[in-house]
Amino acid sequence: MRAAGASYQDIKAAEEDALNRGAQPKSGPLSRPSGRGPAAALLVAGVGVAITLGWQAYAADSYGTAIGEQRLVTLKDGSRIRLDTDSRVRVRLRANERRIELAAGQAFFEVAPDPSRPFVVQADGAAITALGTRFDVSRGSSGVEVTLVEGKVRVDSAASSGHGSWTLKPGEQVMLRADLPRPRVRAVDAGAATSWTTGRLVFQGAPLSEAVAEVNRYSRRKVILQDPK
Repeated sequence: MRAAGASYQDIKAAEEDALNRGAQPKSGPLSRPSGRGPAAALLVAGVGVAITLGWQAYAADSYGTAIGEQRLVTLKDGSRIRLDTDSRVRVRLRANERRIELAAGQAFFEVAPDPSRPFVVQADGAAITALGTRFDVSRGSSGVEVTLVEGKVRVDSAASSGHGSWTLKPGEQVMLRADLPRPRVRAVDAGAATSWTTGRLVFQGAPLSEAVAEVNRYSRRKVILQDPK
């Protein structure tokens, strides 16, 4: 691990200095050794280890699905992420927190309890914080939707679609969408909202255009609705 207080820039500068000194030409074949060769080599090796370990500490594991594919990912802490079609997440598990970025698509989270390490999902300006819970997050072109199935989550948003903080109860959904005048919390059928996790799509009172758009996420061959009315 790198020394306390040493920044990446400090380590990089030390590495470049060691390499430059090691590359200085000798005055001749019988010139007196400077005595810095082994030390420089050790310094470079040490710096290499520091950089590698430092990079690993901040590196993220990435998971994704193709169009029409679903995937279940089990994390090292026991939490599970079920990815829907055409979705991507980046996972960072650290000593003091578990942070997941939903870069695209939709994911269902089953969080292993660990009060000392909050589980935070980031999606387009929204941060969803949970402890021992099950919830769904969808990120699309229109914004973010969070549906709570079990437990408790707090949703904090700094997105352009709406600012604020909401605490959801099971069966509630918050919609942070650009096409809505303000964020909205509503009661939903959590089973229907997360039906995709069972291999089905269930719609209740949704416009046909919305249902068609959802179905089209699962195939490269698109259904075309000629008359939206």
